[in-house]
Amino acid sequence: MAAYRASGLTMKAWCNANECSVEQLKYWLYKIKRGSPQTTPDPKTSPVQFAPLAAVDPPAAFFCSFFGLVVFMG
Repeated sequence: MAAYRASGLTMKAWCNANECSVEQLKYWLYKIKRGSPQTTPDPKTSPVQFAPLAAVDPPAAFFCSFFGLVVFMG
């Protein structure tokens, strides 16, 4: 939204250049104005985070398992 505001373009011109609809732009400007938090992160703008994992030998009970990957959480 900062890019739109800094562009000096009309809504229609900016949306044409950025492949979005005027309605989408208005929606996001409204959301920002209201300060409404986004409920789900946008994968296009959210940074990717990786969790470190340690690989260990599977327990004998799962050694012959048909699962390709078994993940135990906890």
